Amino acid sequence: MERARQRMADDYRGAMPPWFANDLGWPKLKDASQIDLAIEFLEHDPWFNESGYFKEHLATRLKQAELSQDQINRLQDVVLRAVAGKSRREFRDYWRLARKLDDERLRRGIEELSKRPDPATRRHVARLLRVLNQGGTLPKLWP
Repeated sequence: MERARQRMADDYRGAMPPWFANDLGWPKLKDASQIDLAIEFLEHDPWFNESGYFKEHLATRLKQAELSQDQINRLQDVVLRAVAGKSRREFRDYWRLARKLDDERLRRGIEELSKRPDPATRRHVARLLRVLNQGGTLPKLWP
């Protein structure tokens, strides 16, 4: 059992970006290059044990970061891809981040997604719009 736990921890460390803090601490997004690496991680959307927790935390840190317009555009694409995908752990943090990213470009992307016939995507769109339009408490992820 201990060997399995150690292997999982090693796999987890191996999946993290090189700037990730030692001892599995949370990253500090201090400069544009670290912000870009965090965005790149979200763009690649790796899926492994506890990756959702890591993505949640990155979204929270990115919400607090000073972002360039290019970084905003890239994060908007991450949010839109998430809205078009399956319900996952990091959704609520992506919605919180979307409040910071809200502009005409994001709204156009959401409008395009609202035209898709997939009921899950349409449900995600409705929830994201509720968050953007009303602010306040985030809706539950699952009904």
